[in-house]
Amino acid sequence: MALRDLRLVCLAPDTVVPPANGSAARTAGLATVVRPHLGNVAIHSFSTRPAPAHRPGGLDVVHIPRPTAGLARARYMAAALLGPTLGFRFPARLDGQRTLVQLESPLLFEAARRAGLGSFVLDAHNVYQDMTEFPQASLRDRVFYRLTRRRQTRMELACWARANHLIFCSPVDRDRAEHLLPGVAAKSTIIPNCVDVGGFVPRPAAAFGRGGPVLFLGTTRYPPNFFAIQEICREVAPALPDVEFRIVGDAIWVPSPVPANVRFLGRVESTAEHLAAAQVAIAPVRHGSGTRLKLLEYFAAGLPVVCTAKAAEGLAVEDGRHVRLVDTPRDLVAAVRALYANAEACAQLGAAGRALVASRYDWQAQVPALLAIYAAHSRE
Repeated sequence: MALRDLRLVCLAPDTVVPPANGSAARTAGLATVVRPHLGNVAIHSFSTRPAPAHRPGGLDVVHIPRPTAGLARARYMAAALLGPTLGFRFPARLDGQRTLVQLESPLLFEAARRAGLGSFVLDAHNVYQDMTEFPQASLRDRVFYRLTRRRQTRMELACWARANHLIFCSPVDRDRAEHLLPGVAAKSTIIPNCVDVGGFVPRPAAAFGRGGPVLFLGTTRYPPNFFAIQEICREVAPALPDVEFRIVGDAIWVPSPVPANVRFLGRVESTAEHLAAAQVAIAPVRHGSGTRLKLLEYFAAGLPVVCTAKAAEGLAVEDGRHVRLVDTPRDLVAAVRALYANAEACAQLGAAGRALVASRYDWQAQVPALLAIYAAHSRE
């Protein structure tokens, strides 16, 4: 089948458009960049929100309603906690002609299988069975993972085994999957998280002489972000009382107490304004899977980045050249303080990060590999 005749349907477990987290940004970015080369690209996601009225990036966006109240919500939660499909149910068959399905989560596999799933590609944003072992920010999530951990593990392994092809974010995730299910790596491709570099305006070198806040991008809905923000509020911001810290992203859970120099700005229409204003960007992330899209946004905006080795995992960064890597909150405080005292170092780090993301982590660079995957498996 010619690629111009192919319909790619990306199935996601949560809202993708507009992107409110790294997973959604990956799905949207990948779908948008391949859209000009295929007959049609659609994103079907489970959501409590109405689908956008327009076609962003030429994509067909369909929202599968997720109950929010009453008996329907109670039934959904019971199915999520106890049912074989984790509460997901597709309202239509997935075996259409000239269609290739791309699952954006292995946790959709059982629901998709019951809806007639044929050939499919898995875009493995994370290794989910590892994520179930992470600390959780809320009692609700702790209960959910305790009740579903084994089902998630079984479903992920079954999805890896059945997938015609797997896309991993990094060699780290691919190697971990190969350890858990030998043979997976042979039918996989690494497509790193990327950004549309042209959509970011790098901060001018002269702007670092004027100062600005420290920025963290991320929703507290994702536990590694919550604990990073908790560290900022409890250990980092109090040690730098004259520095403003801005947290941009859904603040579903907020650590307590919040220092006077920390501002939660919530979900924003665009991060451009906050990236442009920032003096330093940070990511004190200490657990997680996949790669951190926030770092790529920081780099694309030309900001100096201070982060943990875990936050930079899977990215081709060099300590001291592209980022400042730190181990402890005290190290993070010292690195931020040093950058605030050296505008030239800020500009140099920011320029090196921008050059790295432009050369290795722009979505356009991934188009040939993605089209090769789709061409190979649209015939199966």
